[in-house]
Amino acid sequence: MNTRYLLLTFLAAILSLSASAQRYKTAADTVRLNKEYAKVKADIASLTTDLDKAQGKIDSYRNKSIEAERDAKSAAETSSDRARRARGGDIGDTRRAEKQAKKAHKRAKQSRSAHKDLQGQEKKIGKLKEKIADRHERLQELETMRSELQIRFPAPAPTIAPADR
Repeated sequence: MNTRYLLLTFLAAILSLSASAQRYKTAADTVRLNKEYAKVKADIASLTTDLDKAQGKIDSYRNKSIEAERDAKSAAETSSDRARRARGGDIGDTRRAEKQAKKAHKRAKQSRSAHKDLQGQEKKIGKLKEKIADRHERLQELETMRSELQIRFPAPAPTIAPADR
């Protein structure tokens, strides 16, 4: 059972590697190479646009996170003050303290949520940068293959028609 699993994993790795690292070697492959080249360039442009949008939003996420944390701290301090007053006070003070404690809890949850949103946006930016780097790497490979094909199969020199006299 274990050897089957290893064999299947190895086979899947080899197949995925050969599929993603396709080599173009003949003159007939230039059309496919050019199509893939154009697709990779379009992918890079799209990913770069997405990255720019995500980086533009990061400041608002950061500000929201900071503001939510500040609100949560303020609400916690107010709740603590109310609780101190409620110890020696009447039932009304106790109810106000309980209400303020619920408000502080809600603000703390909002702060955690804003912080998670910020982390998610930072993670998204990291993934986009990684994808862009991968696509640039593939673009380099394609450019290398393109230059190899041009060396192997040079384009015919254009013929010049004789000038009419």
